[in-house]
Amino acid sequence: MLNIFAPLNNLGYGVHSCNTIKALKNIGVDLALSPVGQTNASPYYLEYLDEGKIDKSCHSLHIFHDEYLHQVCGKSTTAFSVFETTKITDKAQWNLNHNADKVFTTTQEHKEILIDNGVTTPIYVVPEGVDSDLFNAKGDKLIDTGKPTYITVGKCEERKNTDMIIKAFIDALQYRECALIAHTFNIFQKKFTCSNLEPYFKSRGFSEIHRENYIKWSNGVCDIYFTYQISDIKKLKSLYLSANVGVAFSRAEGWDLPLIELLACGIPTIASNVIGHKEYLPGSPKIQQDLIVEPIGKELAQDGVWFHGNKGDWYTMSSEDLMQKLEDTYDDIDLYSSPSEELSKYYHDNYGWNKSALKIKELLEL
Repeated sequence: MLNIFAPLNNLGYGVHSCNTIKALKNIGVDLALSPVGQTNASPYYLEYLDEGKIDKSCHSLHIFHDEYLHQVCGKSTTAFSVFETTKITDKAQWNLNHNADKVFTTTQEHKEILIDNGVTTPIYVVPEGVDSDLFNAKGDKLIDTGKPTYITVGKCEERKNTDMIIKAFIDALQYRECALIAHTFNIFQKKFTCSNLEPYFKSRGFSEIHRENYIKWSNGVCDIYFTYQISDIKKLKSLYLSANVGVAFSRAEGWDLPLIELLACGIPTIASNVIGHKEYLPGSPKIQQDLIVEPIGKELAQDGVWFHGNKGDWYTMSSEDLMQKLEDTYDDIDLYSSPSEELSKYYHDNYGWNKSALKIKELLEL
């Protein structure tokens, strides 16, 4: 038996938790769940989310912010520590050292950062994964733009370079027949972009021409689709398959599930080689290798919302480098005319959630 303390919803920690629970149950591990907050998960996971009764004589796994680790009970406590930058908070460090018996984290670089931040509890790398039954290269498009299509996925914020991606797309491809799907709605701030880009769109001849199910801006040649949150994860796969090329140009990530899900759907993705990305990009097929973009430096992580200069550094990326990749992929768009089975297979073989579950079972001796 394993107790799991975690959110069960459609946000980052929640999706991580739901996939972990599903995979552990599929390999025969008995679980008791203590949800953090209200359960609001995709229908896809509901059959796996019977809560059960917490057993204090069993091991416990906490998948949430380390600052809340003191709320966990059990025979032993393992913290799954997910973060994006080079410094954790003092409270997180104290909890990991005093309230955890083991620490899991997503990549080797994250492990090294925890050690550099003074975490002395034993740390193990347990990568997040992808559900190959769900995210694969076969299926229908949710949005058929009728044009070569790019997609970027993740709530709008400075860390994810949302505005840089949208502006670079317009500056590089505004006079070409193409589309960008921006699945960037931020439910916390109720907006699609980090700043008001409407004047920017209008200055380049774009106008809003559609507002039902999604918001569409167009200059008659180049289109941008802003989509709302999707609660049914099965539709998310169809959204990914609407595109020829992905764009994941973050400054830093804890792991970036949308990127690995895009890759598992066979969608080659222009990707920043930053923390949370760079551990699982190097071995990918050539079609993906050619789309990896190196950072140009580091800076203090500040956005005035989630990061206030007290969590260390993140990487900086070049808009010009992104524009060049956008132009290159458009000029060679036939290469991306259909999802890559080779790319999809590589991520299914190497980063399935079942591998994560088996590693958790082994490390916790379940």
